[in-house]
Amino acid sequence: MIPVPRSPFTTPLSGSARETELRIRSIFQWKKQRPPLWAMVLIAALVLSCGGLAACQVQGGTQSSGPAALAGPTFSLTEPGREVLEFDALCGFSGSVTHTVTEEGSHWYDYQALLPNGASFCLAEGSGPMYHLDLDGDGALELLENDPALGALRLWRRWPDGSVRSQELQQAGADLLNLEGEGWKLVDLAFHPEDTTVTVTPVSGTPQTVHLSRLIGMSRSGEFLFAPLTQDGEAVPIDSTLPDGILMRYFDGLELDGTGSGDDVLILSSFGPGPGSEGSTLAEVTLGSGARFRWSLPSPSIPAAAAGYLTHPEHQSLVLELADRYSNYGGTSYVVLDVEDGALVERTRIGQWDDPEHDLLSDGTVLSGAYVSQQEDHPLPVLRVPVLIDKWHSPCYVTLAWENGQFSAQADDHFTDTELLSLPDGGPLTLALTGRWRENSLGLRELYYDRIQVLEGDRLLQTITPPHALPQPRAFDSDTAAQVTPSAANAPASGFSAENQFHALDLRDVNFDGFPDLGLPWDTTHNDVHLWYLWDGGTRTFQYAFALQGDLTIDTDQQLLTENRWEEGPHIYSFNARGQICWYGPGGA
Repeated sequence: MIPVPRSPFTTPLSGSARETELRIRSIFQWKKQRPPLWAMVLIAALVLSCGGLAACQVQGGTQSSGPAALAGPTFSLTEPGREVLEFDALCGFSGSVTHTVTEEGSHWYDYQALLPNGASFCLAEGSGPMYHLDLDGDGALELLENDPALGALRLWRRWPDGSVRSQELQQAGADLLNLEGEGWKLVDLAFHPEDTTVTVTPVSGTPQTVHLSRLIGMSRSGEFLFAPLTQDGEAVPIDSTLPDGILMRYFDGLELDGTGSGDDVLILSSFGPGPGSEGSTLAEVTLGSGARFRWSLPSPSIPAAAAGYLTHPEHQSLVLELADRYSNYGGTSYVVLDVEDGALVERTRIGQWDDPEHDLLSDGTVLSGAYVSQQEDHPLPVLRVPVLIDKWHSPCYVTLAWENGQFSAQADDHFTDTELLSLPDGGPLTLALTGRWRENSLGLRELYYDRIQVLEGDRLLQTITPPHALPQPRAFDSDTAAQVTPSAANAPASGFSAENQFHALDLRDVNFDGFPDLGLPWDTTHNDVHLWYLWDGGTRTFQYAFALQGDLTIDTDQQLLTENRWEEGPHIYSFNARGQICWYGPGGA
């Protein structure tokens, strides 16, 4: 998908391996247990302590730009195998880390913290490299993972209230560069341990290197791993890996009461099902004034949140994104809340509710990934909610706008698929395919593309629309031209086919020049005709050349194309020195 605008408080779900694990486990493990009693006590403790969270959001974030002290175990394993090393004073814990190198050469680090009662708990895990560093000079070490494959940076640290929390820093990197969209799609982060700086590299644009503390200071959300310390100093782990486990997140820097100080805090908690209970999701808000409010839902979720001035220009609304733990397609519910008259007031709910009368989008399958957007035709920001088209395509979006004291919903008439193409002579290209739908004579929905935009970064290079009449093919002779010109009778009425189950977009180098070419599905018959647009490096555009049908095989070594036609079998093609396609005949004869 094309990256979409967002609220700076959004925590995307799709970039987290922990959430993926939770969802998979939840689908296949249906054994239910009551959440432990300590968990309910924990909620109360968090409510009492969350008033001070805003003040501790940047532990280490106000430090000087000098390097932090590196410490911790030295990992030496490079061949397949396992090594176990001890650590101490890491986020306030001692314990051991198991470093595993697989036969494929990948690394995995599993940190087990030793609890006061003698038990161990998974403090952190990741594919590294892992760094132990003292960000604030207090002698207690923080843990940092920099995954080069994902361009991700994740930090584990203890906060002043005694809790241990993890933070994903890609979104802070995107916010640093003023990029709108989900951070994991927009930037790569690279940590430099020699001076504790981070290079933020956008998908397009100029990289910027800043001190780690700056990204930490810009991070506004994260996940609880250990609860605030109890009076006896006991560290209580929060289980977020099992279906019946607890998942807790915080969001700070919010402006929910209209004071303009951005000192409000949200804690989202989700409990799995147990005997006599289907589980629950709890939202707890602490204002800068100390006032506390809560809202609950009698079902578990994978929770996230966004904030935006959706209903009033002076205070933010909360958008709770409650992903279904058991969904294998990203099914999600949304609730919009306002602080009003000493309570959290529900403005609307969207998606997967048992009560369709109170569901603004009861006839659509809602997905995760909603975002807050400013649109010219609305005085206040709006909420853009993704709705499932099918599993083969990006979602369609529905706009929720506050009008006359309530939300209205207006669905887009299109969806946008995107593809990335790597060019040998430059940066990647983005193909943005605008898709639409119509009902055919049988009452079935047909999907088609009526516009393909070719972009290099933010610059539009070309717009391709379905031709009403095909240009002459770039063919050697009339016999070849006849073979690579599709029947006009099978031309689609609306545009390029978007029926991806059979007629899929094809992105391959078909003329053997080292550059990817663009094969657009043309008809909806078993002939499976694709119109081929060849990349022209001089004009940096795709130019129509010919049409091929059937199952296409590309022989790079012999520089031959073989189309396996539905009824006729194989036909062979090559190219001459002028770049014209030449037909060899059926079966290569």
